[in-house]
Amino acid sequence: MQKTGNLKLIQELNRSIILRTIRHYGPISRSEIAKKNKISPTTVTAAVKELICQGLVYEDGVGVSTGGRKPVLVRFSSDSKFIIAVAITNSSIKIAEMNLEAKVRRQKIFPVYNLTGKLVIDYLLKSIGQFLEEYSDLTKCIGISIISPGIIDVDKGIIYENTKLKLKNIPLKEMLEKQFKLKTWLENDANAIALAENDLEHIENLKI
Repeated sequence: MQKTGNLKLIQELNRSIILRTIRHYGPISRSEIAKKNKISPTTVTAAVKELICQGLVYEDGVGVSTGGRKPVLVRFSSDSKFIIAVAITNSSIKIAEMNLEAKVRRQKIFPVYNLTGKLVIDYLLKSIGQFLEEYSDLTKCIGISIISPGIIDVDKGIIYENTKLKLKNIPLKEMLEKQFKLKTWLENDANAIALAENDLEHIENLKI
């Protein structure tokens, strides 16, 4: 059982490395991916096939031959899926659709006015609901990523305290997942900036 688990972990790690390489260096051939990462060509071929099936990468022309057939190049498909990004501030709720390269495709800003406590949460849920109403299909949506100032439990998805908005012990992750049926992540706003600067590696490691 442990060997099976270890094998799956290695496969997921290789997949993440290969996807990152395609993002940074694409269009790139499978053989070049194998060389850059010292991963066997067989492993690369299998991982790329899986990524193509998931719509995360696609074949895009051929490269220069060094002898034999010209290599087929693969490229990252940044618009294959999207994420709903929500930023809670003391004055507004900003909601955006972002592709896998963190490019904003659509955005709306909802003023918070003087709302605090439960009224802010009700308003947040209503605002996200309004934003999502414009989608006829959410199958390509990875989930909802929320950032908020205050004391946050990232693992449990709870806002323990936000003094400005008078929020305390709010299980926001659970509330959103229950209402919208989308995987949700909650992060402190300062930490989220650090994540964004880390070149979206959190997206590369998602179970998409």
